[in-house]
Amino acid sequence: MILASLETPSDVATLNHGTHAERVYRAFGVPTPRFESPAPSHSGASDLSGPWGAQGSIVAALERGSSQMMTGKVIDITEMKFANGTASAHALRMRVDGSDNREETVLLGPAAYIENQKPMCKAGETVKVDACRTTVDGKRVWIARSVECQNSRTVLLDGDNAPAWARR
Repeated sequence: MILASLETPSDVATLNHGTHAERVYRAFGVPTPRFESPAPSHSGASDLSGPWGAQGSIVAALERGSSQMMTGKVIDITEMKFANGTASAHALRMRVDGSDNREETVLLGPAAYIENQKPMCKAGETVKVDACRTTVDGKRVWIARSVECQNSRTVLLDGDNAPAWARR
């Protein structure tokens, strides 16, 4: 049945018209769902001219040679607000392993992007963060290149410093 079925159209909204979808679902004995094309969204986070963009001031300010691997426990995920029109970010607060048991805050990315992703980790979990320094609105901060938590790794800045949120 599957091999003989019709190919899915590029615009799934066309399945709302005619009998195409009805025939496919009837073969499996289930009701025909209604398909909607996703509404185009623009969060501003992928705006290539803004501070969070691929060519924006945050990526441009990444400091060469500042990479650091930090391991510790997640305290929480928080929102950081900035001045001068820079969109807010989500950041991971962590207690870094070691003798000084210090706390660090590491930017994960613009809030509009991070809020639409699967949660990376929760308070109390062990985390490993590859971070580097950047500057946001004149303030020197850590930004995550990648985050490892619960046997899952999320890459936020790739090897060419292309941010995940600016990919199209």
